[in-house]
Amino acid sequence: RSLHDDNRPLFVGNLDPYTSQRELERLFERKGRLKKIEMKRGFAFVFYEDYRDARDAIRSFDGMEFGPDRRKMCVEVARGDGLIKRREDE
Repeated sequence: RSLHDDNRPLFVGNLDPYTSQRELERLFERKGRLKKIEMKRGFAFVFYEDYRDARDAIRSFDGMEFGPDRRKMCVEVARGDGLIKRREDE
C-alpha cells in the first residue's frame, strides 16, 4: 500500500525523548497542512491533509538531524494506521 491509498500517516522515529509536539508541528507544517500528530516517547505519527505533502516531508526530513543532540530522524510511511494504542485499548 502507498501513501495515496488511504492518506496514511508518516512514522517519525529516532526522536529525542523530550521532543515536544510543538517542535514537530513547526517542522512538518513547512510541507503542508497537518491533520494531527500522535506522539509517544521517541517517535511520532504525522498526519497530513494531502498525501503529496507527506511525500514531500519524507524527501525533505528523512535522515535530517533534529533536536538538541542532532539525531538523524527516520521519516517513512507508517505500516499501520498510526493510532497509538492506549493500554486499556489492547
